[in-house]
Amino acid sequence: MSADPHSIFPAVKDGSSPAAIAPQLAADYLSVSKQTIYRLITAGSIRAFKIGRSTRIPVADLDALIGGTS
Repeated sequence: MSADPHSIFPAVKDGSSPAAIAPQLAADYLSVSKQTIYRLITAGSIRAFKIGRSTRIPVADLDALIGGTS
């Protein structure tokens, strides 16, 4: 049985994975640079949204990009 790939994410209060993460954590998850994450956003490969000045990326988009389940 393989480990949950979402286990690198900080747990939400109920113990689940977050629905959206910061670009640096997304880069760590995909093993790419933060600049590559911003390029993927610009290219439309993944969605991103802002909360105040913070950018967040839906984890489901990252899973879809790598062919995982959301």
